[in-house]
Amino acid sequence: MKFTALIGQMQSGKTTASIRLFDELLQREDCLPIFATHPTNNVYQDWARKAAHLDGTILNPRDDRKRYNDIVDDLLLTGQFPERTGIAGLNNAPFHRRLAPLLLHYHGEKHIIVDEYDQNQIGMDMNEYWVPVKRDYMLRTYDVANVLDEMTLLSATNLAGAVSNLTFDEVEMIKPGEGYNREIHWEQLSERDVEGLREGQVRQTVQEIIAETEHNVMINLHDRTETHEAIASALVNWRDVHIINSKQDAPFNFDVLKEGKHVIVGGGMFARGQTFDRVQTLILDKISAHQATLLQAVGRLFGYKPYPLTLACTQQQWDYIQSAFFIEDLISKEEILMMPPAQRHAWIRSHCTPDPKLKVFGPKSGGWKQHIIDDIATHAPEYVVEYDESWYSNPTITMFQRLVEGAPPPKGETGFMGTCRWGNRSVQRYIDDFINQHPQLKVHSELNERGELRRKTLVPPLWEEWTHNGETVRELEQVDRRIHTRDDLLDHFWIDNSLADATVRQRCVTPYVGSILADGRIAVWQNLNRGSKAERQKSILEPPTA
Repeated sequence: MKFTALIGQMQSGKTTASIRLFDELLQREDCLPIFATHPTNNVYQDWARKAAHLDGTILNPRDDRKRYNDIVDDLLLTGQFPERTGIAGLNNAPFHRRLAPLLLHYHGEKHIIVDEYDQNQIGMDMNEYWVPVKRDYMLRTYDVANVLDEMTLLSATNLAGAVSNLTFDEVEMIKPGEGYNREIHWEQLSERDVEGLREGQVRQTVQEIIAETEHNVMINLHDRTETHEAIASALVNWRDVHIINSKQDAPFNFDVLKEGKHVIVGGGMFARGQTFDRVQTLILDKISAHQATLLQAVGRLFGYKPYPLTLACTQQQWDYIQSAFFIEDLISKEEILMMPPAQRHAWIRSHCTPDPKLKVFGPKSGGWKQHIIDDIATHAPEYVVEYDESWYSNPTITMFQRLVEGAPPPKGETGFMGTCRWGNRSVQRYIDDFINQHPQLKVHSELNERGELRRKTLVPPLWEEWTHNGETVRELEQVDRRIHTRDDLLDHFWIDNSLADATVRQRCVTPYVGSILADGRIAVWQNLNRGSKAERQKSILEPPTA
């Protein structure tokens, strides 16, 4: 089965592009197009309305039950299926069950388009990380049973696809048209502003934001219907206020949003798929939402709008949103998604560093986890450069170590270690523990009983070179003065750790500090004396362990 990703910005025209694709399939001979929408009735109705102009027949197995069953019966008995006929419905288990006889007995091309695919576990291994959802099992069956020719996966949030084991055969980027707007003006709210609104109190900052909005305002602060009612009651005298949630007695008439000024209040039903016309201001608080949900909520603002867009939220929420968009924009590229899964996963691990407090993954992550590095400054250098004496005069860096060419001083000379062997450590551990390490850590700054730095001399390993089967082999060899003479080390170098004394190490105020790595290059690190440990946190995305 061929897998195609159809991706684009939120509210940029993905639905239009997917309907165009559906129409192309509808017009082909011997082709059965299937569309599975986001599983809410509002979204399906919106899709059906936009697809109503297509030249052909679109059947919903639930709503057009008799007609659909008759077509299936004809297929089973005669092998005949009407031309220019497609199937559409909610992406749920009943829909996929009803598709089974068609997929088994229709012998033409079969192509399914899955909207908001990142909510499913498509491309995830069925192991201990699998969340048992019937719909997801059925989607996986299509791949395992090979009953489809192609599956097109549609979404504006693609992290789930990137961390999956899918090999995408094609990635199609939907470019926004002229006039597309995702530029956000941020208005800061306090925690009191947000909590007050949840409790039905409209503080002055919120009043001003709503009053200054020319078109529609969306308020998304909680999924509880009681909260929606409290907010709506507090704003009833401001504008036309509407509640959109699962407790509505009748489907909401979205056409009312096309004119006038309205405030719409809700939660979960604002997340995906549905278009809300003329939303100019979004008042948002979804601190605990994972990345995709948060982005989809913010995306209700975007679209082809000639007026400025305002997002009102707390500083913390704003930080999460910026980090989430950074990660999404980073991975939603053809060259990334087209990588083989193993290569793609390695790239994500090395490049995606979200805000440590942003919840990146939802429950369907396939075992991926967000790993927090408590102190990024000690984890790895900010950057590494070739050795150059000029770095010792750089005003933003305090160098703690110096590279000295040639053999280390003779055994017994004051201030120098008598041996360089460091016990029974492996070469790699020797490097990790004593050389390629932050120069402000304890191992480099310990003092002896005389107040001198304990490790004034750090001798990097040697490269031993030999020929094996006609090829040159190089291997690290630990320097050991019981084996190596000074003459052996004349072309080597050593690291003088005494360039900065204990006082300088403790009181250094430059943004960065420098050290020498085992290969002789300069490593530039964050200064541990600046900022708090919390400010030096970092998170990386880790794939599941085997």
